[in-house]
Amino acid sequence: MPAPRVRIHLPNIVFKLVHAPDLPLTQAAFRVPQNVNKLDIRQYLTKIYGLNIADVRTMNYAGNTLTMPGGRNSRIPKYKKAIVTLANGETFTWPAAPADEELAKVRLPNQRSIDSFGKNSMKKLFEDKDAKKKKPAEGATDAAAATSSGATAPPATTS
Repeated sequence: MPAPRVRIHLPNIVFKLVHAPDLPLTQAAFRVPQNVNKLDIRQYLTKIYGLNIADVRTMNYAGNTLTMPGGRNSRIPKYKKAIVTLANGETFTWPAAPADEELAKVRLPNQRSIDSFGKNSMKKLFEDKDAKKKKPAEGATDAAAATSSGATAPPATTS
């Protein structure tokens, strides 16, 4: 009989860190799913990130309906905001933003190369066609190549 496997259960919950400049350094704000309660938020941040949580406050925000030009309606979904206070006077610091070089290295699965867009790709496309047109046919003489390109052949001289 095989040994039992240890199962690790990771919640399928997305916490979005919200920039709130008016909060003190001991607090952090998150946007969380509607179905998550205060106990879930405390346990998630403690178990996954190892934070010591003193207090969790949640606020539910109703969604709005905006009337766009032309009579179309656009809906902003409802959301829940959680403000977490860290225990023992710990302070929260924002993670550093990645450098531009690091962002340039990241490629999404459906992201194309930058060379496939813009003027450079069009230049390459036309350069290939122009190079094929200018290349003379094999076995052709210079005069035949000159006449095919539109130039007049030099007059024949007799001596």
